[in-house]
Amino acid sequence: MTSFLTAIRRHSGRGFSLLELVVVLAIVAVLGAIALPRFSSAHENSAADQAAKRVARMIDHGRTLSRGSSKQVLFQTDAQNNRVQLVLNGITVEAVTLSAKPYRVKVVSANFGGSSQVVIDHYGVVQTAGTIVLQSGTAKRTININTSNGIVVN
Repeated sequence: MTSFLTAIRRHSGRGFSLLELVVVLAIVAVLGAIALPRFSSAHENSAADQAAKRVARMIDHGRTLSRGSSKQVLFQTDAQNNRVQLVLNGITVEAVTLSAKPYRVKVVSANFGGSSQVVIDHYGVVQTAGTIVLQSGTAKRTININTSNGIVVN
C-alpha cells in the first residue's frame, strides 16, 4: 500500500494516473446507470401527462366551438394513426398527431359507447361518455369524459 501512495505522490505533479482515471470512469458509469432509467421514466410520465392534457383541452375547445356556432362538433380519434381531431360542418378545425413531437405517445384505445368518435351537441354537451387511453413507454393516462362537463385525466 505504501508503494501505491509513493507512486501517486511521485506522479501528482504530472497529471492523473491511469488507475485514477479508471476509478473516476467507473464511478461515472455507475451513476449514469442509476440515473438513466429514472430520467427515462420521468420523460415518459411527462409526455403522457402533456398529451392527456392536450386532448382534454381539445375536447373543451370543441364544447366552446359548438356553443359559439350553435352546431354539432365531432371529436374523432384514430388509434391507428395516433391522431385526434375536431370536425365542424365536415371541416377539420383542429387536429393533433399524438405520436409526433412534442408528445410522442400512442393512442391505445378510445371508446365512446362502442365508437371511436363522439358528438358534442350545439349546447356543448358531449353526447356519449367514454374514455381515451394514451401510452408513452410504460406510462399510461386515461381520460374519462362524462356527458355533462367533466373531463378527468388519470
